[in-house]
Amino acid sequence: MAQECIRQATPQDIDALVDIYIECFPDRVKEIFGTPPRRTFIRDYLLFYLSWDPLGNWVYVRDDTVMGFIMIPGRYAPWRAMLARGQLFRWMWHFLTGAYGLPLHLVKQFVRGGFRFSSDPAIKRLWGRPYIHLIAVRGADQARPSRGLLGIGRRLLQWALAEQCKRGANCCWAVVQPTGARFIPIWKRTGFKIVPLSNGESLALWGNVDDHMGHPEWR
Repeated sequence: MAQECIRQATPQDIDALVDIYIECFPDRVKEIFGTPPRRTFIRDYLLFYLSWDPLGNWVYVRDDTVMGFIMIPGRYAPWRAMLARGQLFRWMWHFLTGAYGLPLHLVKQFVRGGFRFSSDPAIKRLWGRPYIHLIAVRGADQARPSRGLLGIGRRLLQWALAEQCKRGANCCWAVVQPTGARFIPIWKRTGFKIVPLSNGESLALWGNVDDHMGHPEWR
């Protein structure tokens, strides 16, 4: 019988997280990290988010293999995360040695958005609340993923939400890209409200979200 558990993610899981990320988000990998994918770039990116809020990152493990992960920072500390574990200096070294290529498009996004990657006023109002930055499961991005793989994603989501509630959170949000629209039924079954945005994305809202004042999408 398979041995399964959910536990907190650690930097020691990073290679498995990179593999899963590349498998689940091929279009985003190509757009942001180049072709062929620059593993060092993706590795540093995921380590950065692991450092935002270490208590908000979880992995699903089956027989000692990481099958999926979720990142829900409930405490936003991007600037502090830059300095954690010498990350800023590692980024500078990798940039200067060409490990990232020339990601000028990312630099512009960071400068303009302050780590938000979106100018939508709804997302700006949500900023600071627990945020599902990533959820990914091996094989779940196939044309017809099995119910077992989808179940892993749902269990990770339910687990992480329960843990955020223990920390005093009463709501959570995520941005659903158009490429992930087919997973919207899973979000709904987990109790999320789906709000389409004008740019083709959707907001997934869970819990006490009645204070999103005046956004035209919600009228």
